[in-house]
Amino acid sequence: MGRLHRLVDTPGPLDDDTWGAHPGDRVLSFDDASFRGTDRCLPIALLAPERRVLTIWADDRIATRDAWFARLPPDGRARIRGGGIDMKVAYRQAIQRACSHAQVLVDPFHSVKEGTPRRDAARRDEQDVAGTSMRRWPLIKGVEHRRPHPAAALATIQATDPALGALHRLKEDGRQLLPAPDRATAAAQLSRWLIHAEACNHAEGYAWAQTIQRWRPAILARWERGREFPHGFIEGCHTQIKAPDRLRYGFRNRDRYRRKMRRGFLPETAIPQ
Repeated sequence: MGRLHRLVDTPGPLDDDTWGAHPGDRVLSFDDASFRGTDRCLPIALLAPERRVLTIWADDRIATRDAWFARLPPDGRARIRGGGIDMKVAYRQAIQRACSHAQVLVDPFHSVKEGTPRRDAARRDEQDVAGTSMRRWPLIKGVEHRRPHPAAALATIQATDPALGALHRLKEDGRQLLPAPDRATAAAQLSRWLIHAEACNHAEGYAWAQTIQRWRPAILARWERGREFPHGFIEGCHTQIKAPDRLRYGFRNRDRYRRKMRRGFLPETAIPQ
């Protein structure tokens, strides 16, 4: 623990601004990490030509984003070809405001994940109206992992609450988009999914369809440039971020928290002994 405190308390830059001056095209990746409740910090990673964490934004405010990009030389911003992001408007705005030429890519997994809070909101609404408890677990397990008892509970939910059952089917149908072999197949499957979602007899289904429609080009871009914009690296960084995050209890300073996360990506030789 003493080594960890010495590491965190060591002054040092939270940003790596030298990458923009190096030659070659660049690809970024954006994600978020919880600081306290809904208050978040944003790790930013470089995906190409090498993979490493560049910085951790203190927040997702426009001023923070613009200030970070403004520190890059103009030719460095011009060489940013795009970035992989979650389905968050703030991330898309960050790229488009600084690099209007860059392409935005969304991992299709997040289009499916978008349905989870909508389905849960519909389940809670139905519980409140009916005045009875409705189990959540049968709605979470994928059909390939479902045992007989949860399958029977799901069949009961679908029979007694068709609207909630329709939302669940939408989420399961959305999962079929992930293994699509090419963009044409994915586009056809997504178009069929949007038709079913817009015809869903629950308001959450229609709202979900409108969200996916707005992000459709970024979702389908995965089949065009998915190998160039892999979002898995930044997701994998959460393993290293969560390790110091679990030890941060009692620390209320945001910069101290960011330093702890940033130090998680230092080589072992940089750790004070």
